[in-house]
Amino acid sequence: MKQATACAVAVLIFLIGLTGCTKKLDWAEYSSDTGRFTALMPGDPKTEMQSIPTAVGSIDMYFFSVDQPNVSFAVAYADYPSEIISKVSASALLDAGRNGALANVKGKLERKVDVFFGTDPGQEFWFKANVRNMPGYGHAVVMLRGARLYQMLVVGLEATFPAEDAQKFLDSIDIWN
Repeated sequence: MKQATACAVAVLIFLIGLTGCTKKLDWAEYSSDTGRFTALMPGDPKTEMQSIPTAVGSIDMYFFSVDQPNVSFAVAYADYPSEIISKVSASALLDAGRNGALANVKGKLERKVDVFFGTDPGQEFWFKANVRNMPGYGHAVVMLRGARLYQMLVVGLEATFPAEDAQKFLDSIDIWN
């Protein structure tokens, strides 16, 4: 009986520790004039630009990310040259954007759904990842508006992945013309 009680107390302490890792996030609307988007972000995003090598040459990708304990939220966009847009299907560009996002987080695709944002094509997908050498999970969306590819991504520890916060973030994106 003492062993069962000690085990129950240990499990309770473990569960309390897990709930402590998932604090309530402070959401605020963030807008990027150059990115032509608005999104709810759980903090002030760090911004950066990276030149990404692709099969068609380097493309500048702009990132807006917020890191919270055990989870990160990010919006990114890149403009493709018009000659690429005219020669490559939207589906192929979305696949490339999804695969690039997965490679960036060393993720393994679990599920994907083709979606539309109005008339703009996109993909919503879920994946497993490695986060600080621990099992991780992610939920993301890629969409194409004209020649611009957008990526919205949430990745965190699998044990404490904030599915509701991820959906809130992904649903909040508003892309302008």
